[in-house]
Amino acid sequence: TGAATIIPVTFSGDAVLAQAPGEAASEPAPAEVHPGGTAPAADAPSVEPAATSVPAPDPAAVAALLERGNAMLDRGDVASARLFFRRAAEAGSPEGALLMGASFDPLTFRRLGIRGIRPDVAEAIAWYQVALERGGTDADSRLASIRRWLEGRARDGDPQARQLLDSFR
Repeated sequence: TGAATIIPVTFSGDAVLAQAPGEAASEPAPAEVHPGGTAPAADAPSVEPAATSVPAPDPAAVAALLERGNAMLDRGDVASARLFFRRAAEAGSPEGALLMGASFDPLTFRRLGIRGIRPDVAEAIAWYQVALERGGTDADSRLASIRRWLEGRARDGDPQARQLLDSFR
């Protein structure tokens, strides 16, 4: 049997950070876990696209991260799922970036019946665009779905939806 990949979790104040072995702890990004399991709504996405040369992800490690993240998301534990998806995305995985986007997507929230945490459309779009840039197979259809959802919200008079549509790449 293969050795399991262990990802230590560091507690920093009220936030939880996944930390790779040998990696120094860092401050949480704005979309990290906060008290009550919510992330503050932001005017701009907190996604920072990877450097131009992203190392090839270790397929076994990425698969383990995605599997754990999906298990958390299926339970409705969005904050924990994001920790795993973010690590996979940081490893260069297009699917990790796609699932990070899904963890902010209001359509995913509706499909899974997630309550108690607000979706963040701008964050979802930003992560889907990262996935698209990395060759993610579902990213363009997810972006199209969000665009249609935003168009409906804008027709209903939602000014934030109109603003997001205007900034859509």
